[in-house]
Amino acid sequence: MARKGSGRELSDAVREAVEHALQRTLGSAERTRGRAQEAVDELVGALDELVRGAEERIARSRHTVRGLIEAELPATREDAKRLAASLRRIERRLAAIERRLDELARDANARGGGSVEQPS
Repeated sequence: MARKGSGRELSDAVREAVEHALQRTLGSAERTRGRAQEAVDELVGALDELVRGAEERIARSRHTVRGLIEAELPATREDAKRLAASLRRIERRLAAIERRLDELARDANARGGGSVEQPS
């Protein structure tokens, strides 16, 4: 004859076996999830590096292209204004030098010290 408690013991044993199986499955799933997360993190890091490298190369290329284009562009109105201002400064300095030479020549002639060549 079957014992009274054996049905309950069997039920408890089955329940316990199912719980252990679920815990092992959950543990395995957590480890798998952890490994998958690590792989995703590595992939994201590698992609970030690729993107940064590509952005740096694009920036260098833009700079190079911009430099090449600017080297080939005609002078702008602003460039012409700067050149004109530089020329005016040079003209003023040259005029001052010529005036000084004229003064020196007159002084030399007035003292009778010979002739000083005049600029042509």
